[in-house]
Amino acid sequence: MCFRLEVPINPTRTVLRRIHTLIPMTGERLAPTPPLQDAALVLEGQQIVWVGLDSQLPAELLEGAEIRDLGGHVVLPGLVNTHHHLYQTLTRCLAVDSGLFDWLKTLYPIWLNLTPQAAYDSAQLGLAELALSGCTTSSDHLYLYPNGVTLDDTIRAASPGAALSCHARQHEPGRIAGRVATRPRRGVARRHPGRLRAADRRLP
Repeated sequence: MCFRLEVPINPTRTVLRRIHTLIPMTGERLAPTPPLQDAALVLEGQQIVWVGLDSQLPAELLEGAEIRDLGGHVVLPGLVNTHHHLYQTLTRCLAVDSGLFDWLKTLYPIWLNLTPQAAYDSAQLGLAELALSGCTTSSDHLYLYPNGVTLDDTIRAASPGAALSCHARQHEPGRIAGRVATRPRRGVARRHPGRLRAADRRLP
């Protein structure tokens, strides 16, 4: 389930000037457009309407525009995080030196106390940190639903002004040979059909 939350930008024209390095991320995969030095970028609302060298910026684009000096900065398209567990943000400092299964066995009992508010707070913090690192798109794999936790709790955290967020239902915790692991989604569907129906519903 994916949805787009637009980042509010002044609807008037915004001009980013004197950008130290602008990375267009255009061209072919093996022949990308090279970075531009001392560049400029013009926005009309949320749409980029001009990119080029600052020295070549048309004067008419400056009329009535909000000017931002980005000297010393790098501008590039937002980074994409394809796999994240936002509810784990609040417990990431625990069992950091453990192997995978010891880490899971340490944290699953803690995650059993996860509440809807804690899931919301953790997701909100995680999204804020991603945004500060230049990430504008992130997936979120939530697979634990104790104490009434639902996908809605992490979806609410992606409020207007947050990154684009994609939320995916995932496996539920189980045990294999005495070790904490995950059971296939098919098992979840058999035991908890209502849970997947709720996860499948679309946002308005």
